[in-house]
Amino acid sequence: MSGSEVDLAALFSEVAKTLKANQASLNEADAYNHNHGDNMVKNFKVISKALKLSKGEPPSEQLAYASQALRTSSSTGSARLYADGLARAASQFQGQSTVNEKNALSLVQALLGGGQSAQPSQPAQGDMMGGLMGALLG
Repeated sequence: MSGSEVDLAALFSEVAKTLKANQASLNEADAYNHNHGDNMVKNFKVISKALKLSKGEPPSEQLAYASQALRTSSSTGSARLYADGLARAASQFQGQSTVNEKNALSLVQALLGGGQSAQPSQPAQGDMMGGLMGALLG
């Protein structure tokens, strides 16, 4: 194995915990409907649960399963963005046996859309980046 293996379920669980701790601040920062933090916590709990249920599978299958779980659990804009990012990451990790310190950045890039610009009304992509980078580096 090249580099330290990243446990996707643990990674996303840590992000969910961080989001939960900052949920009120995220809601407050949402000037439109004041529920962005609530939605993010819910989304990341769904993702974490799906990754735990698919633990032991190749990363591409775990990520695809999490994407589908999120799509069926929520129809919010942020859930769609996250589900799309998870689907991109699943495609990118096709044929790879692990996520590790050497390819983790490509996971973050896929989750963020590979440089696609986010719509100004949906700050969720930046939130995902910060949370994932903190969890990866923490």
